[in-house]
Amino acid sequence: MSMSKSLNKQSPIVEKLLRAFIIHGDLSEYNLVYHDGRLFVIDFPQAVDLSSRVDRSAKFESGKDLLLRDLRKLESGSRDMESSWIQRENMTGSQAGSKANTSR
Repeated sequence: MSMSKSLNKQSPIVEKLLRAFIIHGDLSEYNLVYHDGRLFVIDFPQAVDLSSRVDRSAKFESGKDLLLRDLRKLESGSRDMESSWIQRENMTGSQAGSKANTSR
């Protein structure tokens, strides 16, 4: 799977967590593990559990800042990861080109 496809999977993860009544609270590229074609979320100690109907609204209000922080970190991390991936690809390509030029 390409890097861009992997990055595109991050947004649905937030949606799936919310459908499960969870705000992660510390979601970033460092808490995502890609294994066997699947993307996993790890590290939940700061998570906000919204599963109780009794105080869900109050908990959501208190967790809203964490949710926004998660989204910003994923957006920022995605740009950083894609940028570093592109730089590595460019370096690999330029190294291959320079090896071809020196072999002449």
